[in-house]
Amino acid sequence: MKSIVITGSSRGIGYGLAEAFLQRDCQVTIAGRSLVSTSKALAILKAKYRHNRVYGYPCDVSVPEQVQTLWDEAAQKFGKVDIWINNAGVNHPMKSLWELPAETVQSVIETNLLGLTFCSQVAIKGMLAQGHGHIYNMEGHGSDGQTLNGMTGYGASKSAVRYLTRALVKETQGTAVKVSTLSPGIVITNLVDDQFREDPEALERIKGAFNIFGDHVETVTPWLADRILKNEKSGALIAWFTPHKAIWRFITSALNKRDLFALKNSADTYVGKFSSADAGS
Repeated sequence: MKSIVITGSSRGIGYGLAEAFLQRDCQVTIAGRSLVSTSKALAILKAKYRHNRVYGYPCDVSVPEQVQTLWDEAAQKFGKVDIWINNAGVNHPMKSLWELPAETVQSVIETNLLGLTFCSQVAIKGMLAQGHGHIYNMEGHGSDGQTLNGMTGYGASKSAVRYLTRALVKETQGTAVKVSTLSPGIVITNLVDDQFREDPEALERIKGAFNIFGDHVETVTPWLADRILKNEKSGALIAWFTPHKAIWRFITSALNKRDLFALKNSADTYVGKFSSADAGS
């Protein structure tokens, strides 16, 4: 039975992964940024799955002491941490970099890059001590070097995540620790809400692309969970949305009309219960 820690898992992709792993008889520790968001997610999961396989502890990943406590709590609860998934992330409105408040840019960088760095430090030290473990870092727009107007802050943070992951793969080579990457593609979560919160008309203009190339949490996370549990290779890239899939979606889009915004999935419905202060958590 694998013991798995997922940051940013009180909603969105993180919550979907937690549920997928619980369905596969794993032990899961969830962590939202706040006690409120973590407790609500934990209550829902405990109502659906065995209480002794799911645990929750709040963690702001940009605070090293909280990250260390999260590791200690999970390791004490389940005796080990086999897999640590760095999923916590926040987005910003679709605006040019100079139009964003300094505190917004700071939040994005602190969570997406600095938080992931702190989590990696803590997880690697813990896994070296216990003699095994696999870390997965979540990629996003910008990881492949592509740029998009209005996404500079977020994209820069995710571009840095790819470098950090590659560097950690090399630094952990020859040790008991493995580091790999998750690429979920375009998933309709609270990050999309945050991105277009101040410009709903822009969302309406781009919904066509989301409906062609995007997916719901419940479609992507079980697929990711299966491949995470099967993977034994460090430096692996587990990518849901490949170029071949993108081409096929585009070719068949006229025949296969999709509306991802018509019906929220369970993870996204759960998202809506939280305020923007819990974004990405």
